[in-house]
Amino acid sequence: HRSAVQWGLAAPRIAVAGLNPHAGEEGAFGDEEARVITPAILMAKDVVLEPMQKVFISVPQSLMGSATQQIQGRRGQILDIDSEGDTVVVVGKTPVAEMFGFAGDL
Repeated sequence: HRSAVQWGLAAPRIAVAGLNPHAGEEGAFGDEEARVITPAILMAKDVVLEPMQKVFISVPQSLMGSATQQIQGRRGQILDIDSEGDTVVVVGKTPVAEMFGFAGDL
């Protein structure tokens, strides 16, 4: 997948096809699909790679909910919330593509 993206394919899809033309012969001519291909498919994980931006938002405690909503509403994750007196620092990470207009929305 990574190589396909580097070659300029925006959203490549990967398909797995049986390599053994006699796969229906109950393994009489090979068992690659059961021995190699199936375990590889089961071990594969769906991974989306996109640039992420770490975000630090310092707000009064009364606005902590709004700060977390801004991160989560942009497909982000809350990493940490620290309290410093009457101020809360919300730390998160968000896809860079979702950050446009972020400062204005705060």
